[in-house]
Amino acid sequence: MPILSAARAPNPTRKEKANSAIKSNSANNANTTNSKEPNRERGGAPLNIVISGAGIGGLCAAVLLRQQGHRVIVLEKSAAATETGAAVHLAPNANGVLRRMGLDAEAVGANRTMRITEYTPSGDLVRTIDVEAASRMWQHPWLLCHRIHLHQELTRIATAPEGKGRAVELRKKSRVVDVETETATVVLENGERVVGDVVSLSRSAIPSCQVRARPSGSCTFRFLVTRQAILDDPRTAKYGQTDGELILQMGRDRRVVMYPCNNNTLMNFVCIHPASCSESGDIGNYNQGGHKNKLLEIYTGWDPSLIALLEKADPDSLKVWELLDMDPLPTWVSGRLCLLGDAAHPFLPHQGQGAGQAIEDAAALAVVLPLGTTAEEVAERLQLYQECRYERATKIQDFSRLAGSVSPEEGLDVIEHTDYNFGHDEWDSATDRFRRWKWAKRPDMYWRQPIAFGPMPGPRQDFEGRPRRAEHSTSVTASMKFKTSRTVLQNLFPTKAFAFKSPGTVAYASFSQTTLDKMDWLGGGGYNHFGLYIHGVQYTKQNGEVVNGTYMPILFESLADPIVSGREELGMPKLYCSLDVHRRVNSYRLRAGWQGASFCDMALEDLEPLDVSEETGTFGGEADDGIMVYRYIPDVGNRGRAVSEHAVFVPHAQESKVVPTRVQQGYRAGKASIAFDAMDWKALPTLHHVVERLAEIPIYEVVGGKVVEAVGVPDINLRPIKRFITGHDPDGKKIFSDKMEEEVPMKALPDSAGFGLCYATKGFTIQIQEDADISTYQSYLGALPGITISNGSVMRVVDMMPGALSPMHRTVSLDYGVVIEGEVMLELGSGEKRVLSSTSWARMLYVLLPTEAIVVGGKTLGETTHTIPGVKASE
Repeated sequence: MPILSAARAPNPTRKEKANSAIKSNSANNANTTNSKEPNRERGGAPLNIVISGAGIGGLCAAVLLRQQGHRVIVLEKSAAATETGAAVHLAPNANGVLRRMGLDAEAVGANRTMRITEYTPSGDLVRTIDVEAASRMWQHPWLLCHRIHLHQELTRIATAPEGKGRAVELRKKSRVVDVETETATVVLENGERVVGDVVSLSRSAIPSCQVRARPSGSCTFRFLVTRQAILDDPRTAKYGQTDGELILQMGRDRRVVMYPCNNNTLMNFVCIHPASCSESGDIGNYNQGGHKNKLLEIYTGWDPSLIALLEKADPDSLKVWELLDMDPLPTWVSGRLCLLGDAAHPFLPHQGQGAGQAIEDAAALAVVLPLGTTAEEVAERLQLYQECRYERATKIQDFSRLAGSVSPEEGLDVIEHTDYNFGHDEWDSATDRFRRWKWAKRPDMYWRQPIAFGPMPGPRQDFEGRPRRAEHSTSVTASMKFKTSRTVLQNLFPTKAFAFKSPGTVAYASFSQTTLDKMDWLGGGGYNHFGLYIHGVQYTKQNGEVVNGTYMPILFESLADPIVSGREELGMPKLYCSLDVHRRVNSYRLRAGWQGASFCDMALEDLEPLDVSEETGTFGGEADDGIMVYRYIPDVGNRGRAVSEHAVFVPHAQESKVVPTRVQQGYRAGKASIAFDAMDWKALPTLHHVVERLAEIPIYEVVGGKVVEAVGVPDINLRPIKRFITGHDPDGKKIFSDKMEEEVPMKALPDSAGFGLCYATKGFTIQIQEDADISTYQSYLGALPGITISNGSVMRVVDMMPGALSPMHRTVSLDYGVVIEGEVMLELGSGEKRVLSSTSWARMLYVLLPTEAIVVGGKTLGETTHTIPGVKASE
């Protein structure tokens, strides 16, 4: 038989053959953050990746897929497998991917873009932009690199025996002549057949991709001139005065773009003009020679200094080609076939993003094909790859097309395009999309806070939140603010309604730890909590209103009871861990762990007193408007579904009205540091995925640290419900059953009420032989019933926060309701009332037994419990 107890609960203890081949054209562009493998699947053999084309994009894909653990073969038709001499833009978005793979372009001669200068055709200065200052908002510098040097370094990294993963096999003089779609087989010119799971030779290999490139109406000359030659000529010296200066001379239908590379020793020229002015001949030949006289003729009448500059072009190395454009392909993939780079989306040169987008393709492809991907999964993963890349690549194609068609007089919103192009990290973006895609494929998993980290492992949650006044309680908050990566942090946002106010890829966040003490509901004791606070975040409501504040994706706490209250009452994303604080006169140290495994160390040192008159004592450590969190309440019994999910904003001003906060003293840290170690699932079976994501967050610079001591924290006053079930041993002796945990699990409803199913039976007379009743009850705990059970009984505890209103509803049952704690007012449909307290939580015990149908005035009254949020209809 079940026995209920409201005794205080003790502190809890938480308890081969998979091939793929990819087509990459050789035209193309391109951070080191985290060396861990967040996308690695559990176990599994590597894929055999076959890449057709050893251009920059293809080699980037080879390196990243090698580093994912796969076996990679690159097939190159030429004997040299080299790039032609020209420069390439490595914008922040592309440079970040290169750095991630371990390639430092500056070490092979790339120089930073420091300034952009624009002239009219006649040589008048239009404007100068200080790129160096503006670049501080991006994680990675904008580089200008010699294409050959970049290609050589990519080849070295790909084929070197040292490094992460198995060396890439680069096979030269391997011309692909056919692709057998059904068997995913590449046929080489010499008759050799290379089998793969993902194969692409050209757009013609993809069904429904018979779109052909077409002339854009423009051609371009390209050549290199030594910077010293430019400086030595007084007529041209102005073009070589500044390191890293990108110069544009813009006419209505033609333009000249020049910029340095090779450690600022070479100047690269791109001279774009109407195709009718020069006959480029072989459209497919990017290396055909140009005619110097034709080049000079095209720019007749322009600034004499520019003409003198063009005269320095070497006729033997001068190249010209026709710029091609192409409508977006309907798809880049078909089964095990996929395209990347120019094969998928050829670019006009006006945004300097052609190579960069090919490099982003490589990053996305590597993300969705981690080690452990099976051959059977490849086709689906390639569809995801396209989803990651299609919209962005197509949009930048449009930007480039627009930039080439707009004259200087018409103007162009360069800032909008730059923010979109530069403010992106494809590895971070694709990783986030891949994670969410994997989560969506498992709708049966339980979701609970904090959902930024995905579905939680372990059993269903059994906690709730109930704040109360406790003005005499104390708090000590230690916080560390730092500069970090926006593109990493934004992957912790639960919805697109959250965004950073700044488009820059540099952001600010704080780790903050608070020790709470002298709390009545913990017998005068306290606990610790530790969280990540992301600053400068805005949330856009459905009506367009924007709320600014600090977003908190995670808050660790050292005790189960406050975890329950914070999650369910305030929507706080809390998790349990041990938090050990070591306070000394001049230092403050925190160690976080789980069951003896330490995963975080934070230290504030050289503490000095500070003026506390301006300190608010907020847990986030910042004097901002408030804390933003995202509340998610799972629908018990319906895995993967939510009863309610929405953003929550807790203003500090509102919080202070409930619990006045008085700051007593504070200290500023001379030094602050933090380090995470995610270990593995065995060491952190319930927290590994969270800590792993925190470990990904880079710390570029510590802005400051402080310790603030204050009085006043929230509290609640209801105790956990415990249920004791008795039975008999084989000798008939009365014993306590150990088949179930004693604490009753509580379900939080959207209106913050708590439902605890203390016991339930089915059928009359009730069968208790061989614990049949316990089995019935356990089944109902796994899939909660409605308010009543039509042929059984329900014993339930309902907790209500101060001032809570229960919706009007009707049950077809005989109910016994007993107020155990607090005050509750019963109001009938007629308006009659029987004295809920506005200041204290209340708890009621209900026993419900089914009855015959209720008929009033000839009308049968049915159940109307649909008015109660989160409660399903009775059986």
